[in-house]
Order: sequence, then C-alpha cells, then structure tokens
Amino acid sequence: MSALLGVPPQRLYRAAKEEGLAKVPGRRLRLPAGTAARWLRRWGSVPEAVRSTGLTREEAFVLAALSRSPLGLRSARSVARRASVTPTTAVKALASLERRGLVEERVERIVEGRVTETAVWRLNWRSPEWRRIAKATGSVVLPQPHAHPRLQRSVPSRFAHLFWNEDTSHLDVERDGVTIAERILSSTDAEAIAWAARTIPAPCLRRVNSLRNISPEVAALADALAASR
Repeated sequence: MSALLGVPPQRLYRAAKEEGLAKVPGRRLRLPAGTAARWLRRWGSVPEAVRSTGLTREEAFVLAALSRSPLGLRSARSVARRASVTPTTAVKALASLERRGLVEERVERIVEGRVTETAVWRLNWRSPEWRRIAKATGSVVLPQPHAHPRLQRSVPSRFAHLFWNEDTSHLDVERDGVTIAERILSSTDAEAIAWAARTIPAPCLRRVNSLRNISPEVAALADALAASR
C-alpha cells in the first residue's frame, strides 16, 4: 500500500490509528474493504516509473494536472487547485518542471468580452523528457479535494463574447441552462464547451436536442455530454 500510494508507511499507520484500524503497534495492518480505495482518493498515487525520473510526488501531481488541461491553466493557484497541492508547493513545482523543460509559461491572448493578454501555464508537449514519461504520467492518480466545489451559477466573463445579445450577469446555470448550453455548444470555443460539460446540469443538456433549428451535430454533442455526467 505504501509503495502504491507513494507515502511513507508511518503516514499510513497514523491514518489507520486515527481511524481506529491500528490496534497493536508494529502489527501488520488489516484494512477493511474500501479503505485502500478511500486512501487512494485522499492521497492520490504516483507510479514508480514517474518517481524514478527524479520527480517529487508533488511535481508529478502538477505535471499530471497540466497534462490533463490541454488549454493550460492561468495561474499557479489554478494549478494548485487542479493538482490538489498548496499554492506555495505549486510555485516550487512549476519552477522545477520549467527548468527541466517539461512545462512552460506563455503569454496568450484571451477573449473575455475584450481581448486581454494572460500568462498561461502549459505542458511542453514537444519535450523529449515528456515523451519518455507521458505514458507513466497517465497513471498518476490525483488526490481528490476534501470538499466538493459549489456549483457555479453564472457564466464566466471570458465567455461573454458568445452571448453578444445577452447580459451574462443575468444568466443562471440552473434556470437558463438550456439557453446557455445551446449557445456554447453551437460555438467552436473548446474552452467554453469544456466548461459547459463540467457545469451545466445533465437535464439541461438533454433538452438542447428538443430545440427548434438545432443542428444534428450540436444535438449529438449535447446528448453525449449529458450521458457522461
């Protein structure tokens, strides 16, 4: 278990003791069914193939988080949230990974009602080292946050350009979910579509295909996203 999770045995013993699972010090732990899976969600897992490259556990989490964010992440704090590490740890990990050529910070133009230039952290897909460890990094299990984030009710300002005839501050994800989904899924904005897939309730997505003048492609996309929720 310690090798699977990549945490010291003492840490596992402390967790078992806190949960009343370790009755006798030094005795081999017998874990109830489901405990291993719960600890895996709590701490995540970094395979030996990744650790053997010299990456720390936290660096592996940050690298995995960026590899699963093809559009990049706009701040170290965003990286920290996605990787389930502290902001300070994310800053240190990003600096180390950047020195190794695995990640890069680039200034990109972002449309948020108006065009702005924003620094975005991205995986360096061209890195030879990344190509060597890409497959193993795919096996990294990111820790899950302790609390589920609150449902986002409003449309982010960076998607305001898709609602040229609407005031996005008056749109509500639950109340206006069908309208929001139809507008976003009919666009070619990949980031907006990814946001809709995570945020808009499945019933709203399913109702998109009942709208008049909706294209078969948009209807099929709405159904697929609803089915994946």
